[in-house]
Amino acid sequence: VITDEGTYDIHTVHASYLIPNVMDMQNFNIYLGAYYSILDSDGDDNNGTGSDDRYGARVRFKYYF
Repeated sequence: VITDEGTYDIHTVHASYLIPNVMDMQNFNIYLGAYYSILDSDGDDNNGTGSDDRYGARVRFKYYF
């Protein structure tokens, strides 16, 4: 966890995918998403730099009424 103020360099990759018409229902879709980030800072670790990897995923169920 980075708690100090300073300069940060963030690189993020996003990916998503749509699964349409779930169960043959034209108004029901599922969205899959994921991300991966590399966070570099000028922190005060032993080697003078700080880095942190962050990642996550989500699933969205969307039904249109």
